[in-house]
Amino acid sequence: MLTLEDKFAYNSSKAAATHLTKMFATELALKNIPVRINSIAPGVYESEMTFDAIKGPEQMARVAQSLLPVPAGRPGT
Repeated sequence: MLTLEDKFAYNSSKAAATHLTKMFATELALKNIPVRINSIAPGVYESEMTFDAIKGPEQMARVAQSLLPVPAGRPGT
C-alpha cells in the first residue's frame, strides 16, 4: 500500500511536469522560436495507488468522465 507521502510525491511531480511543459512553450513562443512542445502525462491506470480509489459507482462515474477526452476511451494498462 502506498503511503500518503508516496501519493503526494507522485501527484506533485505529475503536476510539475505539466506546468513545466506549459511554461516552456510560453517562453519559447514569446521569443518567436518556432518549435512544438509536447509532454505525456499519465491518466487513469489501474495500479496499487488507484485500485482502492476506483471501487463503487461514484468513483467509476468519475473515471468514465475523465476518459471522455481519451481517444481509446479506456484506462491505460
